Amino acid sequence: MTRMTQTNRRSGSRLQMGSLSRVTLPVLLLLCLKGLGFQTFVSFLSYPAGFDKVLTTQRRAQDKWQTEDPFQQRGGVMTTDLRNFEERTYFQDTRPRRSFNERRGRPGRRNFRGERTTERGAGRSPKRSTERKVWKDESVNVTDLTEEEREERFRTQIQSPVTLTTFIQRSKTPGEFMWTITAAMEETMLNHIHIAAAFSKLASLKKATPLVDKIRRSPTLVQLAKQAARVADRREFRAREIATLLMSCAALRVDLPWISEELGLSLAKWVPQTAQDMNPQALSNTVYGLGVLDLGDSPEVSAAIDHCATMIPTQLGRFSSMDVAQVAWGIGARDGREDSSKLMEALASWVTAEAANLPAFAASVDLPMIAVAFVRLQNWQPEMMNAIAARFVDLNDLSRLRLWSLAALLWSWSHPCSPALDADSTEGIVHPDSFSASRFLQKLRRAANSRRITQEDIDRVPEGPKGETSKSWSTSKTSNILSVAETF
Repeated sequence: MTRMTQTNRRSGSRLQMGSLSRVTLPVLLLLCLKGLGFQTFVSFLSYPAGFDKVLTTQRRAQDKWQTEDPFQQRGGVMTTDLRNFEERTYFQDTRPRRSFNERRGRPGRRNFRGERTTERGAGRSPKRSTERKVWKDESVNVTDLTEEEREERFRTQIQSPVTLTTFIQRSKTPGEFMWTITAAMEETMLNHIHIAAAFSKLASLKKATPLVDKIRRSPTLVQLAKQAARVADRREFRAREIATLLMSCAALRVDLPWISEELGLSLAKWVPQTAQDMNPQALSNTVYGLGVLDLGDSPEVSAAIDHCATMIPTQLGRFSSMDVAQVAWGIGARDGREDSSKLMEALASWVTAEAANLPAFAASVDLPMIAVAFVRLQNWQPEMMNAIAARFVDLNDLSRLRLWSLAALLWSWSHPCSPALDADSTEGIVHPDSFSASRFLQKLRRAANSRRITQEDIDRVPEGPKGETSKSWSTSKTSNILSVAETF
């Protein structure tokens, strides 16, 4: 009996635990779901008939969220402003700005300009405005003014250094340039920026319009050059301005023969102090100007060339073909007065590596200048010359060259230092370089004959592509007076 009683008790307890587990598990599941936020599911289990009402309420809330802009409650910024933010440069806040004291209820006061300030900030200048400044006389119609009023207005405006530089750079003709410079020298003192801009502008105007005798003999240009020399003696010119002046003087040397004597040495003696600050273009302009101006055996010029020759190889990777051509031409124009063998070797290596990759126009203009410069120094570089010949080996390329470029190649390959003449004069075994130079020379001669290039034109090659024109090259022109840019 005792064993049966114990067995019945165990089975009863098991039944009670099973019933409790069947009741407790659904309740715990419902509590967990409600705690996780599934109220819709709970409402569906508790109130099946109210499920549609719950969905309708959620849909209305969603529609309200879509119709009403959520950003509208944050200071009036709309979502359209955020969508177009990339198209706008800035967002303008139209709310009035208040100071620190005003935001805390402290009253501010206005200064004599009518601007609200605080006690601590009184007397401070207003913040800088980004609006464009309007000149007082900007509304004046220039066409309604008389000639005397225009000149008076102009003389008043050039008192400003920035305005004077603008007038110099906007000159369209040499006559307008001379009128501007004459008035400026009478009214104010020209600084280093004005002088550099003046000579650079005159050199650029001379390319399109030849200078007449009245401008060439004008004492104003002589006074301008003397003023530039005085500014150079005071060491006011920077590296870029010195290079610009030397390049401009080289371009004006034919029309103004006195410019090298008046200004050349004054600029050359400051090149050693400024060469380290020059970029590739400034270095090439400096060497070209010092070589073309033909300043003689002056120690100042030799020192300037030596310092530039030291700086150029360190920046040769940033040089363009035009920069290399100007450096080579300037060294060649010096006729070997300075020992520039290391510099010329660096230039030859650059040309050998880059000749095949140069654009067509750059190759047609710069490579002939480089070839002439090396030949003038009796420095025939076989690898470089072969690279230049390979660039123009096609007759079609030779037919598209400028006349001076074709004459320059013919002058270089027919020079006594060229191995092409050895191939023509020797018999038997010929060096490969001589054979290739000889074949290229034959192509140059055929192209020159087809384009009617005379021996006189070939002899004038050392004068450069900006030298005087010959009669045979100007027969196809209708005008008797031709500019350098039109001829070449």
